[in-house]
Amino acid sequence: MLITMMNLILKSFISIYIVLVLVSAGYAVEPIELLKHAWDNEGTIRLYGKISTFGYFGARNVSSQIELYWFPPKKIRREFYADNQLRLVLVSDETTEWRYFPRRNIVVISELPTEVKMTPSRLQLLMQNYHIKSVGQEKILNRTADVIEIIPKYPGNPSRRIWVDIKQPIILRIEQFNAESKKISTSYFTELSFSKKIDISAFTIPSTVKFINQSNTFRRKYSIEQAEKELNYAIKTATYLPPGYIYEGCYLWQPRFRGTNQSLQLRYTDGLNILSIFEHPIEKKRTERDFKKGIDRQFDRRKYSPFQRNQGRDIEFRKHAEDTTREIREYFERQHGKIMRINVGSIQCIIIGDLPQKELQKIAQSLQ
Repeated sequence: MLITMMNLILKSFISIYIVLVLVSAGYAVEPIELLKHAWDNEGTIRLYGKISTFGYFGARNVSSQIELYWFPPKKIRREFYADNQLRLVLVSDETTEWRYFPRRNIVVISELPTEVKMTPSRLQLLMQNYHIKSVGQEKILNRTADVIEIIPKYPGNPSRRIWVDIKQPIILRIEQFNAESKKISTSYFTELSFSKKIDISAFTIPSTVKFINQSNTFRRKYSIEQAEKELNYAIKTATYLPPGYIYEGCYLWQPRFRGTNQSLQLRYTDGLNILSIFEHPIEKKRTERDFKKGIDRQFDRRKYSPFQRNQGRDIEFRKHAEDTTREIREYFERQHGKIMRINVGSIQCIIIGDLPQKELQKIAQSLQ
């Protein structure tokens, strides 16, 4: 195992060395090569940094701070702060991630989401559907960065502007623009250190938390036939896709938290943007009264007074609402865009994508 780890580290540093030699020798490095280098080698050097992030939602701006730790090979820890309070800790390696929610003292472990990986096939698709070009160099934290733009070849798709350190595999800043060319988020380093001591224990799950392992249940990939057998209904698929998009996979979403039904996700991509169709049978909506009635068994009449039972039901309902909202918000944080709901027979389909409304309508009309 030690030899394997050393080989991984050596392989990463050889890649870094090659790019350094090309840059220092005055050779022009293609923008896509700098990007690929940064994506492939994320987490392969030891570093600590602070990142400021801003999301733009109309007239409302949402900001947060991230403390970032890299520990080779490929171990990454992100601590998310809002209003100076730790809200979430996310730790990942090449295959898995775990999320620690301080308010609930819960750790949820699952496979690393495939949409955050830039695989070779997805990179090839990105190059087919987007222009990738360098537009100059700028200084960030006194480090030289190549400024790279990713512009769609087909109108009505999102774009990116990325600042890549020319000496290390680090993206120093990224700006995301939606399909309407409006800036939707900005993220950049405010502090960066390669000498800060990092303890390997920061990448292991604390022993004092409640542990939920959803590696085999959350976001499982299926074939269409397997999913239909599992869910016992005919899946609705889109016969129309915008130019450049291909089918990526079919996934079953087992909710991270209680109170959310299992859903199916059909995912499509053009290499950068992700189009999702969530669907599930139409069911009677659970009311607050129904929910509280369903958890009454947790509050035995012999152990709790009427006041304690009512108070307990109120607390549990609020937790349920917070958890459901968090799960929806987590997905939207990964993917900005518009949403459209349509009922196709007895199946409700929810289409999410950063695309023009008319494209979502065409997709909705093609579902069968």
